[in-house]
Amino acid sequence: LGNGDMDRALKRALEISEKNGKDTGAAQLILAIDRIRAGDFEKARAYLSNTKPTGFNILLKPVLTSWVYLGEGKTDLAAKSLDELDKYDGFKALKSYHLALLADVSGDAALAKTQYEDAFKGPAGRAVRFVQSYGGFLKKQGNADAALELFQNYRNRFPASPSANRLLSELTEKQSVEPLVSN
Repeated sequence: LGNGDMDRALKRALEISEKNGKDTGAAQLILAIDRIRAGDFEKARAYLSNTKPTGFNILLKPVLTSWVYLGEGKTDLAAKSLDELDKYDGFKALKSYHLALLADVSGDAALAKTQYEDAFKGPAGRAVRFVQSYGGFLKKQGNADAALELFQNYRNRFPASPSANRLLSELTEKQSVEPLVSN
């Protein structure tokens, strides 16, 4: 998984799960991701429920569970599952960011706007993926000037960022921004 070889990681996860029915770690997470990719959200949620909230799973379990619920059309449960992040220091901006993405994808522009603004107040504003998502949202809401300003400010802070230059080019030349998450 660390090398990006999902096929091999999935094969190993299946082996681990078959040999150790009590596995609560990375194998269950990999199996859940495979089921998310296949659109089998119920099975993905079952695998996620088997993972213990330790290590990276402290973060990944509630985030992935929220997207699984959204895939099932359960927007209230999607947002509620992110409340698990409140147990730990340092995840407030990440929670706001994912709430913004969930709201944006599900069509709740008012909530998405509020959550993007909350996330922007924290360290998320330094992450190019956040800037891409927020800028894309602003453009989609008809506020291309604010998106342009966001991208320019990001490029000013990180002038060597090829992503910042690409985002500015997309917005100024193509008059669009590729969404980071669309469903």
